[in-house]
Amino acid sequence: MGFLGSLFGGKKEYPPLDTNSQAGQLVQNMQEHLEKVCQECSDDMELVPSPDAAYIFLGSPPKRFALTWIDKDGTPNSLKKLVQEKGVAATKIEGMVGSLGTAYRESKNEDRYSMTLGGKSITVTPSENLAGKIKHAIEETTG
Repeated sequence: MGFLGSLFGGKKEYPPLDTNSQAGQLVQNMQEHLEKVCQECSDDMELVPSPDAAYIFLGSPPKRFALTWIDKDGTPNSLKKLVQEKGVAATKIEGMVGSLGTAYRESKNEDRYSMTLGGKSITVTPSENLAGKIKHAIEETTG
């Protein structure tokens, strides 16, 4: 990111994700599903890959964001789907969003990388710690 980009809040640039890394392999295993999400979404995206799911922050975490995720079997999920299909109360979702925002803030020093999926540049945060906190927040909300 150039000097003017940093002054005006431009998107931060990260080094490219090594496709041979563990995170790169996790992304490749779900590439078809992830590319579909990338093509359908115009928001900034940050991917947190894990062996269980690919978690995707949409928007500007930790303040204004949504979360979507794709289970390892390719099933897409979202906060909206939890409310509409599973009947999770809006108050539980609000608590979950608060937990996710906190988890994201706590991950600010994690390594981040960039990659292109579905023609879109995204940020990848290969953090087992963040992925675990996201998974825990989802389970706590739905369980």
